[in-house]
Amino acid sequence: MVKMTPRVLMTIVGMTGAVGQAALLVHSLVDCYPYKMMSNPSYRFYEGIAYAGLMLGPAAAFAGTFLLRRVPYCVAAVVCLVCPAIFLLVFAVAHPILGIDMGNTANFDDTTPATVFEEFKQQALKLLIAGAAIGALCGLLAALAFRFTNRSDPTICVPPSNPPHAP
Repeated sequence: MVKMTPRVLMTIVGMTGAVGQAALLVHSLVDCYPYKMMSNPSYRFYEGIAYAGLMLGPAAAFAGTFLLRRVPYCVAAVVCLVCPAIFLLVFAVAHPILGIDMGNTANFDDTTPATVFEEFKQQALKLLIAGAAIGALCGLLAALAFRFTNRSDPTICVPPSNPPHAP
């Protein structure tokens, strides 16, 4: 059984938030307007971005937890910051790598990839800010809870006393 340390608790809280953020962003890219209705680039292009972000976002967020050993109460905030940022990075990099013309208006409603990018950027940034704020709040509450728990139970985090030497 894993001992519930602040780092473990904040990793669980942060990864729950990161997976939720990833699910929302994937849903937007795969199932919602304007991505689902795009023809140039096709909706398959945005599905690819969604699935790449789904794999990379939470994985990078989880990897980030190992870099924050000294500040366990910040883990949830950083994890929820990293996941949407990775999605945004994948979205931004995919267009130039595949040579997508950002000003192309060949879609049925004259929506351009640049307009779509702006909408996705706003959604990802909102999730990033909300996730980081909620993660920071959870870290603060966890720090207070662990501090309160440690003060109320004198057997927790007290170094063992040396037994008297037998004659």
